[in-house]
Amino acid sequence: MKIAVLALTRGGELTAVRIQRSYTEGEVDLFLPEKLKSENSGTKTQKGRTYYKGSFKETFCFLFKKYRALVCIMAAGIVVRTLASLLKDKYEDPAVVVLDEQGEFAVSLLSGHLGGANALAGEIAQKIGAQAVVTTATDVCNKPAVEMLARDWKLVLEPRENIKRINWALADGLRIKVFVDGDIQVPPIFTEDDETFEGPYPYEVPVCQGEKGTREKVSGSPCLIISNTLFLEPVTDNNTILARPQNIVLGVGCKRGTSQEDLISFIQRCFQEEGISPLCLKKIVSIDIKNNEEGLLEAARRLKVHTEFLTEEQIKNVKVEVSRSKFVEKITGVGCVCEPAALFGAGREELLWKKKKNQGMTTAAARVLYRWWE
Repeated sequence: MKIAVLALTRGGELTAVRIQRSYTEGEVDLFLPEKLKSENSGTKTQKGRTYYKGSFKETFCFLFKKYRALVCIMAAGIVVRTLASLLKDKYEDPAVVVLDEQGEFAVSLLSGHLGGANALAGEIAQKIGAQAVVTTATDVCNKPAVEMLARDWKLVLEPRENIKRINWALADGLRIKVFVDGDIQVPPIFTEDDETFEGPYPYEVPVCQGEKGTREKVSGSPCLIISNTLFLEPVTDNNTILARPQNIVLGVGCKRGTSQEDLISFIQRCFQEEGISPLCLKKIVSIDIKNNEEGLLEAARRLKVHTEFLTEEQIKNVKVEVSRSKFVEKITGVGCVCEPAALFGAGREELLWKKKKNQGMTTAAARVLYRWWE
């Protein structure tokens, strides 16, 4: 993660340089007002240091959109006032850490969890001998925040607004019920022999089958439901979060020039028809002649998943019986793309759904059963 460090004074600059030198070359960029350049006129220009002419606010606003981590060596109030108009949410905002110019305290100010500000404050503090200041309740109570567990174990949480309720419960020492739908493998973090937690283990993990069984178990207590199922009724209990395991591999075929909008619409419709949440999508797999197909690549970016492209030989080596098309074979060299691509990508011999097609687009899916979080 590239880090931008900003300082306003000579003392702040000295601390900024200490931080930069504690990292590998190229990891940290310094941004300083031009007035400090004249004060350093006798010193050699250093790589990774920029002196800006405009205001601090203009520079900060530009860097806020460009970097995933900003370190500000100045009064916290300056940063707070500058941040106010830029904030979106905890999922998009970069990490912001504030230090005093003597480098005594490293304060995690914004995006402590998902943005990484808590970890960055601790890292900087360790490198320069400062004291990290972290105020998020779960961290203070040594309880990993649920969104951090989700990030590390490839779970997508919904609805997002309920995350804080689960974290409050964790901080208050309540035990969170975890329901696992169907035959989904439970991540090791949710087993009591995991050593991540200090003190009493905060999760209770029963297993149940199907949407009805899962919903009947939820009784208003803090609850996490790990499920692929696209529930017919939305979650209305603000103590409940659906955790979508990213364990579905989608094989995709499409004609040249297919738009990202058409692909996304078709993919979402396929998931809807099968009663599976599209948030469970792990990656999109296709044949290597599609590795520069703009619509496919952009669709994957918008869906926030990786792509994998297989050679003709890899597809042909999938020995499971799949549907075949003479036209597809003429174009690609193989009789079917989406079904063998899904099976290969998931390491399976059984499809979750067979080929679906619409206007030159095809999909098929397979579910990763074991260690899907890797």
